[in-house]
Amino acid sequence: MKTGLRSIRKNLNQIILCVLIVSGFFLLILIFEQKVSAAKETPESAIVSLKAHGKLKEAMALIDEYINSCSTNEAYSWGYNEKGGIFTLMGEYTKAIYAYQESLRYSKESSDNFIALKNIGSLQHSLGDYTDAMSYYDEAIARIGDNDPRRYWLTMHVAWSGFYLSEGDTMVLKLVYEETEPILQKIENHLNPFNKGKVYYLASRFAFQLGKHDDAIRLSEKYAKIENTDSARLSLAVNLLYLKKEAEANEVFRIVDLRDVDKVLLALWYWLKGDEKLARSNLEEYPDNVEREKAWRHIRNDEILPYDMWKEARRQKWFIELIGPLTTDYPNVATYRNNLGAAWNAKGKYDKAIEYYEKALKSGLNAFGEDHPDVATYRNNLGAAWKAKGEYDKAIEYYEKALKSDIKTFGKDHPKVATRWNNLGEAWRAKGEYNKAIEYYEKALKSDLKTFGENHPKIAAYRNNLGVAWSARGEYDKAIEYLEKALQSDLKTFGENHPNVAIYGNNLGTALHANGEYDKAIEYLEKALSVIQVRLGDDHPYTKKLKTNISLAKEEK
Repeated sequence: MKTGLRSIRKNLNQIILCVLIVSGFFLLILIFEQKVSAAKETPESAIVSLKAHGKLKEAMALIDEYINSCSTNEAYSWGYNEKGGIFTLMGEYTKAIYAYQESLRYSKESSDNFIALKNIGSLQHSLGDYTDAMSYYDEAIARIGDNDPRRYWLTMHVAWSGFYLSEGDTMVLKLVYEETEPILQKIENHLNPFNKGKVYYLASRFAFQLGKHDDAIRLSEKYAKIENTDSARLSLAVNLLYLKKEAEANEVFRIVDLRDVDKVLLALWYWLKGDEKLARSNLEEYPDNVEREKAWRHIRNDEILPYDMWKEARRQKWFIELIGPLTTDYPNVATYRNNLGAAWNAKGKYDKAIEYYEKALKSGLNAFGEDHPDVATYRNNLGAAWKAKGEYDKAIEYYEKALKSDIKTFGKDHPKVATRWNNLGEAWRAKGEYNKAIEYYEKALKSDLKTFGENHPKIAAYRNNLGVAWSARGEYDKAIEYLEKALQSDLKTFGENHPNVAIYGNNLGTALHANGEYDKAIEYLEKALSVIQVRLGDDHPYTKKLKTNISLAKEEK
C-alpha cells in the first residue's frame, strides 16, 4: 500500500503540476482539523460547536478566553489553530494566516503541527492559489508517520484539488479513489470526533465525478448517517435528485430541517426541482458579503467539473445578474491576496509577500484596468516589498507606476499622491541618492501642507525624512532645522512619551552630534532613551543603538 501511495504522489506531481488541497465544493463545509479527542462538553468542544453553528463572534470571544488561560504549548497551538479557522470563516484571511502561524510556532515539537499546515493550505486553495497550497500540503504529509492513515486523507485532498486544477482530468482521481476506497474505515478510525464522516463525504465526491453513482450514493448515505446534520442530509437529497432518483430524494428531504442548512445547497435543491423563484430567494438570503462570496466561489468552482449541478442554472439571465459574470476571480480576491501579502511582509517573508502582491495586481488589473486606485495600491505595496528586500530599482519602478496612476485619479494635491512621493523619496534615500530623495520628500511635504496644515503627524513625518536625508548629505544645519520642526509638531500632537517623539528626538540628537553640538545631542538622545527603554526594554536593538549613540557623544564631547 505504501508503494501505491508513492506511485500516486509521483503521478500527482507529474500530471497536476504540483497542486493540491480541498476542493471548492469541499469548501462548502470548510474543514479545520481538531486536536481534541474528548466527545464530552469541554471548553474545546464548546468552541468547535459555536463555530460549527456559525456563531462566530461568540466562538471568537471564547477562544480568546481559552488562549489567555493556556498553560501548555499544545493548548496554545490548538487555540490559535481554532482562531485561524474562525477568522477564515469571517473572511479575515490576513488574521487567519497570523493565527495559523502562531499555531505552528507553538507546535514545533509536536507531530500534530501538520494540522496548521493543512489549514494554511486550505486558505490558499480558497483563493485559488493551488501551487502554494501544495507546498503546505506536502509539508503536512511530511510531518506524519509513513504508517499513519491520515496520509491517505491528505492525499485525497491533493488529488481532489488537482482534479479541479486540471479542469476535470479524472486520471489521478481514479488512482487515488482505487487506493483509498477499500481503507476508508481505517482512515475514518484515525480522524478525531469533530471530523468523523468527512472522509466518506470526500470519497463520495470522487465517486460522483468518476461516474460511480451507486458508490457515490452509498458513501453519501454513510456520511449523512455519521455527520447527522441537516446539511449532510440535504447534500444526500441533492445528489439523489441530480441522479433522477426523485422518490428517494423526496424521502430524505422530508426529514431535513430547512432552518439550519446551507443556502447554496437549498438553492440547488430548488433549482433541480425546477423552482427558479425559491432557488433565487435562497441565493439572495446571505446575511453578509462574506457568506455571499463563499457561495459565489463555490458555484464558480463547480464550473470545471464534468458533473456540474449548476450547469443549467448558469445559462439563466437572473442567475448571471445575481451571481455575476462567470469568472474565476470573485470580487474581493485581489483584496484578500493583497492582505495575505501584507501578512507575509509583516513577518519579513518578502518573497512570499511579493508573490501575493503580484497575484493581487494581476486580479486588480483584470477587474479594473490600469488606472484604478486599488491597482495603484497593489503596485505601491510591491514597491515596499522590493525595497525591504534591498531591490531599490524594482521598488522605484512600482512606486513610479503607482504615483502616475494616482495623479491621474486624484490630481497632485491629494494625500495618496503625497504618500507615493514620500515612498519614492524613501526608496531613493535607501539607494543613496539623497538629492532625488529630497526632491520627492519636498513634493510630499508641499502637497500635504495644503491638505492638513502645519501640525499634523504626516507633516512631521515628511520633515523628519527630509532631516534624515539632509543629514546623510552632511548638511547638518538643514537637517537640524527640519528635525526640530518634526519633533516640536509631534510633541504637541502626542506628548513626550510617544514612540514618534523618541524616534525624532534620536534623529535630532544624531544630527546635533554630527554637527559637534554634543551637550544638546546628549540631551535629546537621553530623552529618547527614556521613552524607548520603557516601551521596548533594555535588550531591544533600538534601545542598544540609542545607548551606543549616547556613549559616542559623551566620548567625543
